[in-house]
Parts: sequence; C-alpha cells; structure tokens
Amino acid sequence: MKAYQVKNFKLYDFVPRDVYRQRGSKAWQFLDPRLLYTVDKLHDYFGTHTTVNNWFDKTRCIQSESDIEKILQQPDTYQYRGFRPPWSKVGPSLCQQRFGRGAEVEFDGISAEDVRKEILANQDHDSFRYITVLEEGSDILYLDVRQTSASEVLVVKSTLKEFTLP
Repeated sequence: MKAYQVKNFKLYDFVPRDVYRQRGSKAWQFLDPRLLYTVDKLHDYFGTHTTVNNWFDKTRCIQSESDIEKILQQPDTYQYRGFRPPWSKVGPSLCQQRFGRGAEVEFDGISAEDVRKEILANQDHDSFRYITVLEEGSDILYLDVRQTSASEVLVVKSTLKEFTLP
C-alpha cells in the first residue's frame, strides 16, 4: 500500500504537538499507510470513539504557551501514542512508533482485552489484515504493522523495556 487517506482521524491524532507544528501536513509522511488504514478500520469495526493522541483537543482553546506545556505534562494527555520522533524520551529507541508503524489505541466502552480477543479471533478480517503484532497485559491496545515472517498475529508481553519477538 503506497498511501491511505484516513476518514475518521486528523493528523494531530497521530503525531505529537512539536512535529505537528514543525512539519504541518508534511508529517503524514512519517506514518505508514498500513497503520493509518488499520486504525481507521478499527474505528469502523468497533463503531465507537477511538483515541490515539488527545493533546490537540486538550490544548486547542488555550492561548498561553506555559498553560499548554502544563497540560501536555498531565498523565491523561497523550501525544506520543502514535508517531514518536527520534528526540522523544518516551519508549524504546527502536520501537515501531518511531517508524510510524505502531500505535496505542483506546476505544470508548470496550476494553483493550476485548479488542485484542476480537482481532485474534478474526485475523483474516479485512480490518485486521495488516496487524502483525499485539501487546498483551495493557489497558491500552498496542498494535503494529511491522514486517514479520509469522503467518499469524504475534502477541508479545507488555513491558517497560523493548520486547523481543519470538
């Protein structure tokens, strides 16, 4: 897949504030179209509000840069659940999010565990076709679309350190 036009999300849902401000619409180039397709299709499949980053909604009406910075530091403000730039201190240095191939996704009213179970039970569904890795043991759904030699979705344990594929 060379490109994908998202239907349910905006660029700021996938990139942090500094990347959004520096690159504008050019920041789409940091995101793998398979990831965009997958998150868009997950939204449609589960039919509920789906969140990757929420920093834009929390800061869009605030004028003061210092107030914005305070909001960005709050634990319930997310700006690194999609693309993570090289200078970000969040996550491992070679995580798939740094390559635009991974995301942490929340679904209103549906637990991450229930979403994981549905994906694993229906791996051949068109909405899930690019998912290659899921992380278990987390309240947030982590998925990525990296290249693997596995024929089925790999499930890895959630850790604070980089995980190793079997």
